[in-house]
Amino acid sequence: MKIEFPIKHIEGNLVFAHDDTIWAYYKIDGFNYEFLDNDEKMIPFQQQMSFFTNLGLDLHFLSIPNPTDITGILNDTIEEIKRKSYPLKENGIEFMERVKRALESQKELNESSEYHDYIGIQLNKVKNKYTSGNIGIDTINTFKNFVNGFNLPLYQAVGLYPDDILDSEIQAYRSQASTIETNTCKCLFFPNQQSIYSRNAL
Repeated sequence: MKIEFPIKHIEGNLVFAHDDTIWAYYKIDGFNYEFLDNDEKMIPFQQQMSFFTNLGLDLHFLSIPNPTDITGILNDTIEEIKRKSYPLKENGIEFMERVKRALESQKELNESSEYHDYIGIQLNKVKNKYTSGNIGIDTINTFKNFVNGFNLPLYQAVGLYPDDILDSEIQAYRSQASTIETNTCKCLFFPNQQSIYSRNAL
């Protein structure tokens, strides 16, 4: 069975797919939710719920495991200990070696991965699976799709093909992604905590 690669172009954090969906991906960093009191825990929940409710675009959540290199971390620690000089240096090195052996023996039994979380936001409103439900808006969108169908032969006449992407189109979606980025920072940010939003996706 032949499976087509779904992506036709990547531009920064924008992903253009063959089904005409355009996704903007962002990395989400966590914060210390467990250390908040009951009232403070409601603030990020309400901010995020408001963001997801009002966005009106399809979302794609990814939680990707990233194995923790326990051996590498402890080896670096041991090398750092060796560069220093203090009375219990040899004891410290021996202790860290034992810790490394113990953790390595338990590695297969215990989860030792960090999870990196990403959110993808679908920018092409025409291709959203979840629409507004407003009859008037849906009618307008249907008409726009009908007009776009007539534009296809025109694009081919000037040397463009269905898979071609205009620079102006990329810039427009980049601008849209930047606006969403600003709104995301406001909605998914808790005061006095590290932002749970980071643009360095993909």
